[in-house]
Amino acid sequence: MTAGFAQDSLTMALSGSNVQHVCMIERDPIVATLLQDAMRRLTVLAASTEPEAEIAKGLCDVLSLHRGDGADVLPSLIQSETIGLPDIVYLDPMFPPRTKSAAVKKNMKLLHDLLGTQRQQVKQHSEAFEGEDVSTSEPQMSTEEQEARILKAALQYAQCKVVVKRPIRAATIGNAESVQPSYSVDGSTNRFDVYYT
Repeated sequence: MTAGFAQDSLTMALSGSNVQHVCMIERDPIVATLLQDAMRRLTVLAASTEPEAEIAKGLCDVLSLHRGDGADVLPSLIQSETIGLPDIVYLDPMFPPRTKSAAVKKNMKLLHDLLGTQRQQVKQHSEAFEGEDVSTSEPQMSTEEQEARILKAALQYAQCKVVVKRPIRAATIGNAESVQPSYSVDGSTNRFDVYYT
């Protein structure tokens, strides 16, 4: 439900014959546009005579991309019968800011910079109009509220489990009222919190 640059989605799509469909949902319009262009290029490659065309065709058959907030888009896709109830929902929310000095990988730095710049512009915009009525149709939610909302939607619709990718030492997503994971799998730098549904 949080596609980012789709690296995890590609890994899942290429993982084997048990994967029937990987539905990517991305709310950031710039990142979603980049993914849409990547999907267009994948379709062109699939129709070509290049050696990679067969792999590209297989990916085109398995991957789909949808724009919007996952907490809204997933129920909408299910209700419209665009997709069935997913067995597993995988969440990879933006990691919290780093406290270590070690450099972030280039692609993640780009994503952090892109989304961080947008958040800063929204904050500056709201501060510039302080005291004026600039109400929008959508109240701004904190990161914790957004995470709790998307986790709630994922838990509601996943048939088997929800998997959340986190930095190894980060808190679980959501807030104190959120459900806690059934178990966690630790990697060298990331942790995968698993919630049975």
